Amino acid sequence: MLFLIVLGVLSSIVGGAFAYIGYKIEQPPVGPPHAVRRAHPDRPMLIVLGDSHAHGRVGTDWVGRLRGAEANSLVVGNAGHNGDVTWTAAQRLPACLEARPDAMVLMIGSNDVMAADLPARAAIYMRQQKLPQIPNMTWSEGQLNALLREMTRSVRHVAVCTIPPLGPEPDAPIEVAVRAWNEHVRKVASKHQVPVLDVHAALNPLNEGGHRPYVGAWSATLREISGAVAQRYLLGRSWDAIADRRGFGLTTDGIHLPDRAAPPIVGLVQEWLSTLDLQPPD
Repeated sequence: MLFLIVLGVLSSIVGGAFAYIGYKIEQPPVGPPHAVRRAHPDRPMLIVLGDSHAHGRVGTDWVGRLRGAEANSLVVGNAGHNGDVTWTAAQRLPACLEARPDAMVLMIGSNDVMAADLPARAAIYMRQQKLPQIPNMTWSEGQLNALLREMTRSVRHVAVCTIPPLGPEPDAPIEVAVRAWNEHVRKVASKHQVPVLDVHAALNPLNEGGHRPYVGAWSATLREISGAVAQRYLLGRSWDAIADRRGFGLTTDGIHLPDRAAPPIVGLVQEWLSTLDLQPPD
């Protein structure tokens, strides 16, 4: 009887811990665009649209650091969303436009590449995100073209990021796919006359010293992400400490970025912003 009681208590503790972690990582990003616009109706706004790399709940919140670094009148809205592929980001663009951004940065494509890498993962994305088809690289590239076309029609200043490395092995198949995606980013950006912020090049040196490869299988990915976020939200460790303890190099779990990745990304965005003439909304 005592054993069953102890087992029940332990199960409740574990279940509560996982529920808490799930609650933390699924919270909206800090500074959602509409809230920022309501608070600052007369100031120029930058919105970052993207996936978990922008969302900032399962890795560094570089968008928040950018917000804190901006000493002028610019305000920053975060429209990141965990798990987004390019198609789902495009579905959220109209809501971003309602906040009347003066500039936008797009960081998307990591989930598209991972979906194209494993058909089983692609099928899961399709079910979870209600995609119109199982994602593949050709379809995702077309979606990126359509998304940038609409962004440039609606927003005066637009920039697009290359996606970060996936794992420390430059010749691994997944990194070959990442570089192929980034080449497409450059091609589509040139077509729409959009500047490219080369996040991949800026972050690649941080891969030095990493020894654990990217793990693509869905169950293994969930295990790695769960381990990283548990250390963050239950043990209070920094994203940098988690990355160092787990040996991935640039990432905390094979995918998501530690805090040391934030300054290079923020620097790229700030350099671009410094070239713009941003005016308050009409």
